[in-house]
Amino acid sequence: AINVGTFAMIGLHDEGPVGIFATPSPGVSIAALEAAVMAELTKQLEAGFSEADTVRVRNSKAASSIYARDSQSAMAQEYGSWLALGGEIEDVLNYPDMIRSVTPEQALEAVRSVFAEENHFIEAQLLPAEGAF
Repeated sequence: AINVGTFAMIGLHDEGPVGIFATPSPGVSIAALEAAVMAELTKQLEAGFSEADTVRVRNSKAASSIYARDSQSAMAQEYGSWLALGGEIEDVLNYPDMIRSVTPEQALEAVRSVFAEENHFIEAQLLPAEGAF
């Protein structure tokens, strides 16, 4: 793959989509790319997350939340989003501590539930060949 990444639309009232995206290297079929991405996901879900990786990610997410408070517009967006979704001001204030309390087991269970076999679908989109227009 040229690139692989993930995204989560967490600012929605209902559960938003979570996805994995990838761009195949030249000469790699979509089927081969899909198989490789799914194999890697399966391997990670079987192996679980280490304490060190969990701590690194927790600290990064908590720090991002804290640093966002340096920007008035980011703070307004964060408070507005939480309150619009039924949250409380305390939720925003306590978010860094809540994130830092997540265990590797809790993180893995959440990821396993999101990427469970019955919860996913594959969509591929190829661009037209050059000169096709």
